Amino acid sequence: MADQDSETMNPTAYPPRLGRPLLLVFLFIALGALTASFFMLRDRMALASLLAPVGKKTEVQKLGAKTGAVIIMGYSEIGTMETKEDGRKVTVEAREFIDAASGTRQAGIVITIGDGRSTVDADEVEPLIRAVQTIAQTNKSATKLAEFQADYRTRDQFRVSSYSSKEKKIGASISAAGTGYGNTFGEPADLEALSRLLQKAQSVIAGLK
Repeated sequence: MADQDSETMNPTAYPPRLGRPLLLVFLFIALGALTASFFMLRDRMALASLLAPVGKKTEVQKLGAKTGAVIIMGYSEIGTMETKEDGRKVTVEAREFIDAASGTRQAGIVITIGDGRSTVDADEVEPLIRAVQTIAQTNKSATKLAEFQADYRTRDQFRVSSYSSKEKKIGASISAAGTGYGNTFGEPADLEALSRLLQKAQSVIAGLK
């Protein structure tokens, strides 16, 4: 009886089994708190990256981002095309920004592919159209080597490409990476369709002067 009482009163004796479930509960609570802290930190980092200043490469973007002034934006959707290989949409839009106080204007084109968007200044449009037409017509005769790839990029990372493949097929790609990233794959005929949309946009922009 004395031994039993001493074991009961011994502070170093193994805790009752009821303590194990409580310990597991505390562990789950601690794990949950750590997980919540991780996701909160991740969300804060993502928000900080969104709020971080982004370099403006084009004059259209610079005027559109001007602070301390009333900026008016005008825009018109020119059209949308779908590439033949993966069917993704390429949308071309004419856009203009106007400083209400000074009357300063900047116009250009915005090209959107999925989550990607690139802005093209008015003075880039004509060179871009010529480049798209050239790339659409480029083939293996452009080089004496086995394969080829032709690329053209604008200031805000809009890119058009054509390339050869081992299957002797010429492919084309269009990508927009100024904000986000989006690309699509197709054929040289898709570049010709893009060229027509760009020409329409160029006519709209010319009418703003």
